[in-house]
Amino acid sequence: MTEARSSADVAAALDGIGSRNKGPVPTDGLTLLLDRLWGHEITHELVLAELFRQTDLARELGLWQGDDPPRVIVEPDRWIFDLALLAPAGSTEVFVELKFGAESGRDQRGRQRAWAHAAGAHRAYILLGTSFFEI
Repeated sequence: MTEARSSADVAAALDGIGSRNKGPVPTDGLTLLLDRLWGHEITHELVLAELFRQTDLARELGLWQGDDPPRVIVEPDRWIFDLALLAPAGSTEVFVELKFGAESGRDQRGRQRAWAHAAGAHRAYILLGTSFFEI
């Protein structure tokens, strides 16, 4: 089991991930944001979307192989996934499901599997907090 981390811990960890054009990621504002909105999944979706757009985080997590950063869509395709990473041509390469303090039900994963397969895209699951994934 992974130890719970505070928003300050998360912000400190981000210091090591450089921004594409702007140097280190500033953490004071991020710490404030996460302190205020920590329990809301949309907060994590929006923060991750910006990190994927502005840093090499998607590549470092093995979600992205392209030279240019991905285009990122928040809650694409009728909210079946939380994020989509798009290639420059517009095709979805990876759908990302973020679970924050919740479980992922078998029906949800089945719908997601079918949706990603039809789109020819990969799936990735990011679990935060007390989330767990049933196998």
